[in-house]
Amino acid sequence: MRSQQYYAKVAAACDEVIAKADPLQPEIRGEKLRSLPAVLQDLRPAYLEVFARGIMMRVDAGLMSDQIIWASDERDPSVWRLSIRGGDGPESRVVFTTIKQAAATAGPVDGAERVRLFIEHVQSRGTDPHH
Repeated sequence: MRSQQYYAKVAAACDEVIAKADPLQPEIRGEKLRSLPAVLQDLRPAYLEVFARGIMMRVDAGLMSDQIIWASDERDPSVWRLSIRGGDGPESRVVFTTIKQAAATAGPVDGAERVRLFIEHVQSRGTDPHH
């Protein structure tokens, strides 16, 4: 178990990734992993999935790989938790919790909003060859 300061750095790095994520490409894999903050690279992720209010990171590849999850609470979106789920069990262990202001929980979109953004992007290109 690491210090709360360490977990706070991991959470802050996850927030940075969420803020910069492309809503049309929620997975970060391969070479794109090199763009992650150093504290996340040090965890040697196989890939990340970025959601509207969280991140799921697989550490190592395979069915038994660990997951690191940074996500807001379903009932109270101001509560954010960093959890670790071992590859051999369904239970996760919360290692860090913080409270955020409501405005800070806004992040990338998913589902129907993602489709709407894509359509707007395509439509904004129109027939102008300079877009």
